[in-house]
Amino acid sequence: MSRTGTPNNPTPTEADPRIPFPHSDTRPCRTSPTLFAHDYGDTSADTAGRAARAKTACRACPIATGSLKWALANPPLTPTGIWETTTAPTSASAWPTASAATGPL
Repeated sequence: MSRTGTPNNPTPTEADPRIPFPHSDTRPCRTSPTLFAHDYGDTSADTAGRAARAKTACRACPIATGSLKWALANPPLTPTGIWETTTAPTSASAWPTASAATGPL
């Protein structure tokens, strides 16, 4: 409850309908989702190694560019994780490069 007595239920965030999420049953993030779970600021050796393996897997994925485009179009839905070799904080700074690679949103 807020101070005004209204519930603090955030409105669910909808994905940007202009950018469909790319689908592939063989993508590494689908077959090994825990590999791509990454919380910003976690600098443990285990996390760093897992993130490096996830980024390597992304480089070989045929839908990686589409995944990054979707992540950049939907930042509230992608605060954590690895998206086409980037993490959420680096995705924002990678926008000019990613936009050139993926095309305009």
